[in-house]
Amino acid sequence: MHKEPSMDHHDLCNRTFKFACDVSKLCIRLQERGPIIKRLSMKLLDSGTSIGANIEEGRAGQTKPDFIAKNFIRSKSRAKRGSGFGSSELRTLR
Repeated sequence: MHKEPSMDHHDLCNRTFKFACDVSKLCIRLQERGPIIKRLSMKLLDSGTSIGANIEEGRAGQTKPDFIAKNFIRSKSRAKRGSGFGSSELRTLR
């Protein structure tokens, strides 16, 4: 059973879409700043544009506690994966 979207949901969708657009524009500008910044900007692009999908997936929950739990599990999963940097990339940043 899918819930009817509320006004808050529409506002959240609009804000997350604007955020994804802003992140995309920033990443385009960062592409010219060398290989490390280029790679970091691609990670930022992935993260910054996935928020809308994450919110929609979380909304699939039937209750507010279910929504919170689904988003908590997703953030916990991302934290376990870490930054994705290899040791050679970290040495380059120092």
